[in-house]
Amino acid sequence: AAARGARPGSARVLARTPAAKARAPSVVARADANGGAGGQMGAQTIVGSNKAAPGPPAAAVVPPPPDYMEYMAFSAWAPEVLNARLAMLGMAWGASVEVTTGQTLVSQFGHNSFQVLLIVAAVTWASIKPFEFNPQGYPANPAGLVGKAEEMSGFLAMTALNLNPGVELLHGRMAMIGIAGTILVEAIKGSPVF
Repeated sequence: AAARGARPGSARVLARTPAAKARAPSVVARADANGGAGGQMGAQTIVGSNKAAPGPPAAAVVPPPPDYMEYMAFSAWAPEVLNARLAMLGMAWGASVEVTTGQTLVSQFGHNSFQVLLIVAAVTWASIKPFEFNPQGYPANPAGLVGKAEEMSGFLAMTALNLNPGVELLHGRMAMIGIAGTILVEAIKGSPVF
């Protein structure tokens, strides 16, 4: 049936579809060495089992790209975490520049706006983007590390020093209050605090 029209010396597999391969043994029809009487096919030979041949490997599941606007929603984790990290950097940098130059925090932001924007962009990128392709699979949200730090070798020292997402957020909140308080005092006093 399926081997009809085969030329001498050629071989054809009768079961073509994967479902047919699973139901029946693989059968190969070989033409007679002499071409048979009137081109008729010779004996059929079974050359396989009734197991289906392995198909192509399954394609890797690629997760959809993250929605950055979802990260930045008011109730999401990113706004507070990013503001906390930026406030810690800003307080440390602003206080040291204020001590060395005598500039208030507000005047520093005005004179160094490009550097401030560059730091904001770098901290935002470093807080979100690398987690899209990290090999350990932890999320960008620091709260996702709670309970997993013991499993990850890079976080053993942080756990031993009690450096966890809660401590980072607490320090960031204190830095946000410190920056706001420093700006307020400098506005009332008219001179640098440090």
